[in-house]
Amino acid sequence: VGLNNCIPGILINGPEVEAAPHIVSASFPHGDAEAMLLRLNFAGLAVSMGSACNSKSIEPSHVLSSMGLGREHIESTLRISTGYPTTEAEIERFLMLIAEIYQASRIDYELS
Repeated sequence: VGLNNCIPGILINGPEVEAAPHIVSASFPHGDAEAMLLRLNFAGLAVSMGSACNSKSIEPSHVLSSMGLGREHIESTLRISTGYPTTEAEIERFLMLIAEIYQASRIDYELS
């Protein structure tokens, strides 16, 4: 996954084998997933928080919890999906933006 290359220390949730190739669940240590989601959406990129099974709930994802993730990892998780029409250029733009946004989120997190 290209995320590992641009953001050291992130946790890809779930097995890489047998996983849907177009969906990635990733936890961003000490990141503010909600702030990241808002900034990515503002930049025109749609991502989600938590797991698909829990997308309409304000409670921490029971799916991520059952995978052994602690509350901090669950609260810093984004679900990223691509589709058939997604281009390489769009993926490269996303990787650049998420690295910048994550860094800003970490700064905000450390100041709070």
